[in-house]
Amino acid sequence: MKAKHIILSLLGAMSIGFACTDLDNLNEDPNRVKDSDYDFSMADLGAALRYGSNLDYILTSGDKAGGGDLFDRVKNNLWETWSQYFVVWGGNPGNNLIEPYWTANYGTWMALLNGVIRDADKNVGRENSKAVALIWRAYMLSTFTDFFGPVPFSSDPAAVSPDYMAVDGLYKQFFADLEEAVELFDPAKNMISEDDFIFGGDMLKWKKFANSLRFNLALKVTEIDPELAKTQMKAALVADGGLLQSDADDVLGRWYDSWGNGPAYGMIGWNNFVMTTTMEKIVTGIGGMKYDGTATNKHPEYVDPRAVMWFDPSPVDDKNPAISSNFQGTNVSATVNNNAACARISQRIKDDNRRPLDQLTYIQTCFMLAEAVERSFVSSAEAGGTAESWYTKGVTASFKRWGIENKAADYLTSTMRNTWGTSAKYGDNTSAAGNTNLEKIVTQRYLGLFTDLSNQMWNDKRRLNLPAMDIAQVRDDGYGNWPKDGDIYNPINYYQRSIYPQTQSINNKPKYDDGVSKLGGPDKVTTPLWWASKKSNYCTSAK
Repeated sequence: MKAKHIILSLLGAMSIGFACTDLDNLNEDPNRVKDSDYDFSMADLGAALRYGSNLDYILTSGDKAGGGDLFDRVKNNLWETWSQYFVVWGGNPGNNLIEPYWTANYGTWMALLNGVIRDADKNVGRENSKAVALIWRAYMLSTFTDFFGPVPFSSDPAAVSPDYMAVDGLYKQFFADLEEAVELFDPAKNMISEDDFIFGGDMLKWKKFANSLRFNLALKVTEIDPELAKTQMKAALVADGGLLQSDADDVLGRWYDSWGNGPAYGMIGWNNFVMTTTMEKIVTGIGGMKYDGTATNKHPEYVDPRAVMWFDPSPVDDKNPAISSNFQGTNVSATVNNNAACARISQRIKDDNRRPLDQLTYIQTCFMLAEAVERSFVSSAEAGGTAESWYTKGVTASFKRWGIENKAADYLTSTMRNTWGTSAKYGDNTSAAGNTNLEKIVTQRYLGLFTDLSNQMWNDKRRLNLPAMDIAQVRDDGYGNWPKDGDIYNPINYYQRSIYPQTQSINNKPKYDDGVSKLGGPDKVTTPLWWASKKSNYCTSAK
């Protein structure tokens, strides 16, 4: 555990400062502030929110890594590639990419959060701090376990070196913690405010976040335990505070101003963030709107209007006109590098390098509800709307985010299909290949969560094998037991998880071996997690 490397919390410092014998108490000023009078762990809680929301962490040297460091290693190089939002890296989870994620999770985020929870249990009046810590821990740790699989965890926040916990056990812990958190909130008690980088101390928004996260996690287990999923979804819907109700409720992280922070850290250097053929096929044709971008060479005749804002054409090259000014993609891990001839992330996005970082959004909530109703996990009455109405709200909210809300209505009535066979109009010709309502929902979720929530779309790919994606042309057999069938209906043709960092198999081998046994397969990227182990396929696009 790296917890020893984290700076001492204010609570620890104050505990030392106030330690005294009964004799000392005789001379103590009765008006002096005591631990029991004030929540001294709020500074640690604020640090956990600040670091976690932009993937920053404390190095073993005591210095901050800078949020851009881990953002580039894990999100840019792995989540973006595995979700096929961009061509960034080959996709292999090299130890130089994943070891810092493990260090950050245990050395910074869990160390701080477990300390807050532990101290709240020892001191009265800290219910609100514990509630926020439970929610944030469930968010950060669920993202972490979705990345690796079973990971070290104990329900005892004071545990020093816990065993690996299986994914199903972790999810049950998350559900219990989120339920407890909402019930713990008390407006009469102290509430973190200035140090709250997420909501500024807005208790109601924290409740909405907890319930929406609970619903999202429940949706993830629908394939492996539908009854558990239904129970948790229904409970989240009726819990105090409800779900996110508008973009004003979005859960956002704020970058702080210093070198190495912000998503542009990886975008302005060695990574071009090139469009994938998967993305090209998803945005081509859908919505029936003419391409109005600046590409003068290859480009689709019709394209999703958001894509023009996300990608710029390949750079102009007067010496090689064939690769110049194209709006097209390349395979996510191509046999032959064709990046120079392809569209890449837009200057518009690169320039917006201090934008808030999405954690969980109203757009995401709309599509969660649309899927849950469409698949009858909850009724339209329970969800407060039909599957189509939530789908429509999600698409409209996404268009609003990009400043083109006026185009949403026409887009939603279009029956023109993308290359995978999916149209924007709900209920349109759902027997056609690639055009089921579920495929429509996931396609729009894929577009609506671009770019920050690529990890959530990777979850959809593992859980449902949606949206349709091209198979990487180059895959390293040392990392996974890859099928050789070339079948887009086989979810094992796509990354299922990251391998564990080398330090675990070397320095923590008995517990690492136990973790692998709980994984249910070898420590390979092709071993599905518990909630994806059914290997479901809902893709009907033509192969």
